[in-house]
Amino acid sequence: MAVPPLKLTASSIGSVALARAFPGAKGRVHSVFDRAINLLLPGGLVFLVGDDVARGPLNLTLETSPGASLADLGVSTSDPVTVEGTTLELGDGRVQFGSSAIYSPGPKLARPVLENPRIVANAEVARNTAIAFGNMAGLGGLLGLLSRRPVPSAPSGLNMFASAALGRAARLEDALTAGDGAEAERAAADLVGLGPGLTPSSDDMLAGMALVCAVHGENSHSSPRATGLVGPSVLAAAPGRTTTLSTELLLQAALGRGNEAAMGLCDALLTGGLASVQRETRRVAAIGETSGTDAVLGMILGARLCADVPMGLARRAST
Repeated sequence: MAVPPLKLTASSIGSVALARAFPGAKGRVHSVFDRAINLLLPGGLVFLVGDDVARGPLNLTLETSPGASLADLGVSTSDPVTVEGTTLELGDGRVQFGSSAIYSPGPKLARPVLENPRIVANAEVARNTAIAFGNMAGLGGLLGLLSRRPVPSAPSGLNMFASAALGRAARLEDALTAGDGAEAERAAADLVGLGPGLTPSSDDMLAGMALVCAVHGENSHSSPRATGLVGPSVLAAAPGRTTTLSTELLLQAALGRGNEAAMGLCDALLTGGLASVQRETRRVAAIGETSGTDAVLGMILGARLCADVPMGLARRAST
């Protein structure tokens, strides 16, 4: 019995995905997972995701049944992909996106940026919330080192990924604090690709840092010099050192573009208060296995940089 062709409709499409899915574009299926089908088009990756996934600049959100696995749709890696008008043809199926809402994240905030002490306080709320609700299997253990209380001895109890990342992140902090762009790039290169996950944990952390710093830089007239070094350092370090997927997400983050959950936490950290920070931190921490918690870690570190206070890891690595 023949399998009927796949026919789906997209409820939303990210602005970057829309630009890449231009009429006549040809590519292939890059990879297939339960929660995403990744397409490689001439302009870069586009992610087909279910409607239980937050909208993002690269996402084409499908109208699917709750809990549906995209891996069951009959699409295979290397299947050809063609864009005909506003229809995405992949394998034997079609995805219509002509009537999709466009998600267009940008770095501009609706409210003014808070004073530095309030940003630091928000970052501490996010830290406590992530410790309570996050997944510590990636770099989440580093959240426990960010307390402002002194540590009497060297950190212990970190998993192998957090232990490996601590000294490298401390080196990045020192370079950013010194305003040394070349050293910051070398330190970022040592971090890129480190850790578990489809997007390695250190990449998620760096993306969180880059996103908050980019958004702060676009909305504040007094961003510290260090924040302007994060995005360029990450972008220079990423190519060839991590997955295509991570490279794409790092690029978008450095440009101030993230998914809805990440943009919500950026807004809360830089302009919000206790309730919004707690809510948005939990929302980001729920993403993936370790990706969300690792991104929150990076956003906290980035917020501290934006508030012109130490990230807090360099002194921990040296104790």
